[in-house]
Amino acid sequence: MGTGLTAAQKEYLTSDSDLKRALPIGPNRDNGSEIIFFGSTMHDGLRGYVLTVKRGEEDIDRKAADQTVVMFGTDLEIEDTGVPDIQTFTISDQVEIVKDVKIGSEGQVLVYLQHRSAAVESVVRVKDFAAFRRYLEAGEMGEGTGVTVLPYELHDPPLFAGNATTMTALDVDGHVWTETRDPRYEKCLGRPYDAALDIAPVPYLEMTYVTKVASGGYMSAAFDSDGELFLWGQACPGSNGELDVLNGNAETSALVTGISADDVQDEFVKCLDVRIDGQDAKVYDVAVGHGHILVAAQTCKTEGRVKRVLFAAGDNSMGQLGLGTDADFKKRFEDVTALRDERIVQLAAAGWSTYVVTLGE
Repeated sequence: MGTGLTAAQKEYLTSDSDLKRALPIGPNRDNGSEIIFFGSTMHDGLRGYVLTVKRGEEDIDRKAADQTVVMFGTDLEIEDTGVPDIQTFTISDQVEIVKDVKIGSEGQVLVYLQHRSAAVESVVRVKDFAAFRRYLEAGEMGEGTGVTVLPYELHDPPLFAGNATTMTALDVDGHVWTETRDPRYEKCLGRPYDAALDIAPVPYLEMTYVTKVASGGYMSAAFDSDGELFLWGQACPGSNGELDVLNGNAETSALVTGISADDVQDEFVKCLDVRIDGQDAKVYDVAVGHGHILVAAQTCKTEGRVKRVLFAAGDNSMGQLGLGTDADFKKRFEDVTALRDERIVQLAAAGWSTYVVTLGE
């Protein structure tokens, strides 16, 4: 997920005993410690992690736990500004708890904070990594850190998603918010670009309770509490094609098994119909890579069984769609037959790869 780590950073990752104890694997998986990695996909890669460690065997209250933020300098920062390979910051009892960190396409850092003294949470945007370091050094969002408090609250765990142009967030009310500073990619916002609005909700989805957002390349996707699928964005520059559901050439009639476009469409957000063997299907997971998208869907239980399909479309130059074809691009969604009727419990895409976890029944 990026340009990689220095030798010192690799050594730190493999030797930090607190980090090993916090990983959700092995005999210590339930020891109360937590680890949150953060980085910039398709750019610098891993930039660091937040480690939360309980203070004692009986302490499981995160508000009383100790937190450490470890940050990795990039080659450019190390060479040009003298930033160390590794910096470690201890977050004191007087500072908010860091619950998540995301990096936007233009280097801005979004930090999800929980106040220790009250059940108050907020999302702040720091203008860049240098400002994020100054905040961690000062222990407060003070002067010079370039902090903006964003106008929404997030789910727990927080749901952010970033791609090449846009940052997308899902708030506690199921509304989707997007932001970009690049007016060339209005389609990626899912709404008209307004230079006066730093971040704003997507109007087409304001009356819908969205449960998940996913983003990658130049596309974003979401599905709501009813399993309805939404997609917006465009093809990656230099791509071999574009999805039919985005360019207006999609099937508008119901397919036997497939994903088609609704007859009535928004200018930016496309509402999609999903069908399996002639039945309407609900989406329960979605993932977007750099130009490809995966959709997991299932029907309601009929005749004693649930039908499940993993649909794939978009860039297939590295075989990331799992369709068993040499075609570099698939403009229409197709059934990944190798995973037909498999119960998918985790679906992820990054770059030109796809990851699927299934559960046997």
